[in-house]
Amino acid sequence: MFFAMLVFGCAEREVGTQNTKLNKEEVYNLMLLRTPFYVSAATRESSSGTEDLMLDTLSRIYQNNVFFVFYEDYVNFYAGTPTQNDTIPATARAFTLNSRISLPTNITHKWDDEKGTVSLKFSGVSSYFPMLRDNQSAYLDTENFNLTESYNPASGGVPPSMKFISKENDPKLGEVTYTFTLKPMWMYYKDPSQQVFANYVVY
Repeated sequence: MFFAMLVFGCAEREVGTQNTKLNKEEVYNLMLLRTPFYVSAATRESSSGTEDLMLDTLSRIYQNNVFFVFYEDYVNFYAGTPTQNDTIPATARAFTLNSRISLPTNITHKWDDEKGTVSLKFSGVSSYFPMLRDNQSAYLDTENFNLTESYNPASGGVPPSMKFISKENDPKLGEVTYTFTLKPMWMYYKDPSQQVFANYVVY
């Protein structure tokens, strides 16, 4: 089920070699809140230019139906569908998620002490991420980490997000950089008698 996503634009630098390092406890306190994440952008940059992977029809389908959840050591996802909410800003999107059951992906994560950031590892071939190969890694971009425990759009500021970057060498294109932007989703409604579905918004 899921897609060629998780890509982010980056400059001419290796992830984790910049001076910025993250605090492990602070990062995981925010990533492991069981907050679902929406893939808002995915790109592939090479010598031939930058490609928007979200223009792919399949990627769009999975963007609206698969939402990541970080657990200890691994990444799962909630299934969901878009919904309407006239009370949220026009720039936001609303979804109904099955937040009771999370399903597995082929992604694990761990802390990289040397780089001072989180690394993702992709194992095997997954239809959720057809563009990322077996044994490929991606790193949390330390210079653009912007997660918070809550967010009020009325207060202004940049909506919370985090980016993961993956690099590989292509025989024809040379170095290729994948960049994926994830945005946290906030629950805004759940019927008191409902144990399965809840409504979330992403800004």
